[in-house]
Amino acid sequence: REKLVEEQLERTHREYTRLFQHHGGAQKAAAGQGSRASSCRACFDPSAEHLLQAVAHTRRLTSSSGRVVLHYMHHRAPSSSALREEGRLLLHCQDTNMERPLPIQKVHEQLRGPAIYVFDCPHAGRLVRALNGMLKESDDVVALGTCGETELLPWEQLELPSDLFTACLMSPVRAALSYYRWRSSAVLSEKPLAALSLVTGKPQDRGTPLGELVSVFTLVTDAIAWSSLSPRLFWRLFREDGTLAELCRNFLLSERILHSYGLKATSRPELPPTHSHQLWDAWDATLELFLVRLSQGQSPSPPPAGCMRPCAFFDDQMAAFAVWLRFYQPPKAASATQGE
Repeated sequence: REKLVEEQLERTHREYTRLFQHHGGAQKAAAGQGSRASSCRACFDPSAEHLLQAVAHTRRLTSSSGRVVLHYMHHRAPSSSALREEGRLLLHCQDTNMERPLPIQKVHEQLRGPAIYVFDCPHAGRLVRALNGMLKESDDVVALGTCGETELLPWEQLELPSDLFTACLMSPVRAALSYYRWRSSAVLSEKPLAALSLVTGKPQDRGTPLGELVSVFTLVTDAIAWSSLSPRLFWRLFREDGTLAELCRNFLLSERILHSYGLKATSRPELPPTHSHQLWDAWDATLELFLVRLSQGQSPSPPPAGCMRPCAFFDDQMAAFAVWLRFYQPPKAASATQGE
């Protein structure tokens, strides 16, 4: 168990480091899961005192206006009353092999705001509700939870990764590719599935397979958010802060994947359901065509950077927009035509 948890923490730490560096996050920090770098700390089975000290230290390293991320992972937390009813974190004690509760209020007294809470654990909705109960609506605190107040995580029974929610937030395209494989392996030919291993590269390099898919994913999730949220909420979550925007875009993917397994992702502020948005169909079609194209005539090794033929997604969307502009009628003009 210890080795598995350490590997999960190491992966999460690397992704947060990348996230902060990409969005100029030298002044940002992540707390909540021992210590690897000054801006990103990890705590493996911490005591309450150790966790509170780590949170307080991280806040001191961050400017008063800087946003701190606390990412709590406890995938096998028991369904105890402390977690289920009272909005407390459960901290595993290695000495006694018992779970010790820590009220989320004590954590927030050290963390304060601006902040992002990520709860990857059973009954995550209880923790989100506890935050809502002690904070004002105007407080700059965002929370993302993997499931509802009464829900448990079924990953062990389904033989799926226990950190699926965290994977969606940290590596959304790879999580989407894994979801594609789990969902489609029974009906697709081997070629598209084999092409999954060819999706390599850097997320910020559009000349690589991974970078190209990341750019499409960013556009699709931005459009889903823009068409589903109020302008004020969209600006707050998707434009004011690069780190927050990326996590919220990735949260839309997690909401879709979790819904297919009967879980309801929760958040503060509460977001409308987007799991059935029509743009997910465009993402699915693009992903499948991309894999088919990648599998055709490709060698077993990934294509070198800059040697890929760009996918037609952006051209297709511009063509569809041109058609819409050609045939669109403003509401007033449409009603006047009907009156005549």
